[in-house]
Amino acid sequence: MPLRQLITDIVSQPFAEGDVVQSPFARRFGFRYRVVHGDLMLILPYRDELIGSPIPARLHGGVIGGLLEYAGLFCVMQKLSQAGELPSGLPKPIGITVDFLREGKPHDIFAAAEVTRLGRRVANVRAEAWQSDRERPIATAVLNVVVDVA
Repeated sequence: MPLRQLITDIVSQPFAEGDVVQSPFARRFGFRYRVVHGDLMLILPYRDELIGSPIPARLHGGVIGGLLEYAGLFCVMQKLSQAGELPSGLPKPIGITVDFLREGKPHDIFAAAEVTRLGRRVANVRAEAWQSDRERPIATAVLNVVVDVA
């Protein structure tokens, strides 16, 4: 299923879950999505190969940052789709800042994002990743994304 169709399906269903296989990066790391009451969340299931520091076991920061980036991009796509302006591909990040707040333990990671401003050319997004407790994020990110809906 193309990315455009995936986003359209996500927007049209109050509950959905599945694999993100439209992107080689997301497919390589096994990203999954879940929609509950229209809220989109990405999931990175834990695997041993995601460990960046073995003692004590901590997840690699690049994978956490990648998950946050995808959560932000999918959130922008979801908002554009809801407005009837879905582009053919993923929007392009032009700036991303990731703040690592605590170590990622060897468990699944969840990420969600919120569009703080959606313009015709640029969107501003805030994303967060957590493990067992959403109130205790392990990382946050701020993204600036080119959407170029002309």
